[in-house]
Amino acid sequence: MLQYALLVLFFLNPMFLTDAWANSDTYLWGGGSVLNPNDWEDGDNWINLDNSNSTGQVPAADADVLIDGNVTVYISSDVTTGSIQLSAGADLIITSTGKLTTQEGGLDGSHGIRLDLLVGSTASGNYSGTTFSAVSASSTLTVNGTLNINVAPATNQRAPKAGLFINASNSVTVGSSGTVNIIVAGTNGMEITGNLTNNGNISITNPTKYGIQFESYGELTNGVSGTLMVSGGTKCMNFRSNSSMTNNGTVQLTGASTDTIITAGSPWDFYNNKIFQGDGVIDRAKFFVHGPMSTLIPGSSPGCLNFFNGSDAVSLSGVTLQIEINGTTVCSDYDQIEFSGSGNVDLTGATLNPIFTYAPLPGDMFSIITANSFSGSFASPMAGQMVTVGNTSFIPSYSTSGSGTSFDFSVSDFLFPVELTAFTARPAGKAVQLQWATATETNNDYFSVEHSTDGRSFREIGRVAGAGTSQEERRYAFADHAPAAGLNYYRLRQHDFDGRYEYSDIRSVVFGGESPWTIYPTLAHESVTVEWVSAPGGDSIIEAFNLAGKKVYARKAPGQSASLQIPVQDWLPGQYWVLVRSNGGMAARQFVKE
Repeated sequence: MLQYALLVLFFLNPMFLTDAWANSDTYLWGGGSVLNPNDWEDGDNWINLDNSNSTGQVPAADADVLIDGNVTVYISSDVTTGSIQLSAGADLIITSTGKLTTQEGGLDGSHGIRLDLLVGSTASGNYSGTTFSAVSASSTLTVNGTLNINVAPATNQRAPKAGLFINASNSVTVGSSGTVNIIVAGTNGMEITGNLTNNGNISITNPTKYGIQFESYGELTNGVSGTLMVSGGTKCMNFRSNSSMTNNGTVQLTGASTDTIITAGSPWDFYNNKIFQGDGVIDRAKFFVHGPMSTLIPGSSPGCLNFFNGSDAVSLSGVTLQIEINGTTVCSDYDQIEFSGSGNVDLTGATLNPIFTYAPLPGDMFSIITANSFSGSFASPMAGQMVTVGNTSFIPSYSTSGSGTSFDFSVSDFLFPVELTAFTARPAGKAVQLQWATATETNNDYFSVEHSTDGRSFREIGRVAGAGTSQEERRYAFADHAPAAGLNYYRLRQHDFDGRYEYSDIRSVVFGGESPWTIYPTLAHESVTVEWVSAPGGDSIIEAFNLAGKKVYARKAPGQSASLQIPVQDWLPGQYWVLVRSNGGMAARQFVKE
């Protein structure tokens, strides 16, 4: 004699029986196969309670299925059915090669898959010669393959309540290779009064009300390898009092029509130990525990995450705040985390991880965290470190504003794509030798070497390839083999791969001419002396230039004296050229002002 407890409830109500089963046959697990007593796909294991001619066949694609009693059933291939109810100790296991798809609400017009206990222990009934008596035992569902739940209502069936219902003392386990997709046309994606453990992937989309309804004392554990995503509904999760969730993996809640992703009674618990990503408001956030080594990610690229913590203080010790910056508009271009309430937010030991896809402009400001007040500071806020986005490099800075109500990011400095550490130009025989060095380069395509004789109009005289992107010192050289007689000006034009460019400072070189005079000392403090072999005459002009080619001194040469003293005590330290022009000729000497 078979014992199938839950059927008692239906058989004692013929009106309900007629209404619930009007549109599809109901199959009962009998386990009668000799060769495959645990195999879903052996027809000898099934009894069609509505059509005895179909007994010995596997359930139809629109059938309601009841697995009741202390039995274990395996699904190892592709199976489609209407709905499933497990009760009185039944265990259903979807193996790694198995795939189960449900297509409508269940026996009572409600759930796609229901795990239940029986109420009462003395009821009994009879159906088609089979006697049933009530039994109370826990049932389990194990998913190591794929489970797809769609609870669209069947014809003349009332709107279903949930895709997956886990009643008290029953449990569901999703293995590391398991995937659960709940495509909901009913009220809730899941209702949990028992226990759910996820080590695989669970996705819930388009519930009418809640993605997950936690009844009192319902528990969900998201394992280290577990990923749980809820999208849509009026709210993504609803916690009734004394329900709880522990996240050791990844949770993503987005798309709630009310902008509230978690609503809750009191008390409830959410222990976040790894990655939590959400776009919307978490109500009664005093019960949301920020575990050390956890990560908060606002939005769904990007967005805003709001913790309503009331008057309670928040500690973010050991927590990483990941902020995406794609533009300048809060919640749509860049992420923000808000702690709304009067409690203080302690940042001591927290880490800020900004992810830039937008190159800020000078003056851009991003209000990345808001609260009533802040205490402490980030362990590693990236302040003072160079950040590169595309071809733009900059140094971010962080500060609090508005009496500690906003923690802001701004750009304090921009860096050139190339950090030039040296640039010199010196005569070398009949040529001018140019040398320069870089400490770092970012997207550096090449250098143009440009020449001028007046310091205003430059033309390119050669190119030297850059190093692209480098964090090591690089040295470069170029020789001008056709310098002009007299003063020559040189500069570098650095080109990025995207066509942007930057100019270096200007260097000057005096080239050509015999000098019937000398200059001393070559290392000067107060003055330098120009001395001729014989008096130069009144037609000579003496000029001094710095290395940028700027004239800093000029006068006529003395008519009778063979020497001239030039005061340099007020000049800036550096190298200078002294030129003497006479009778159409020119000669030059160099000295250094200390």
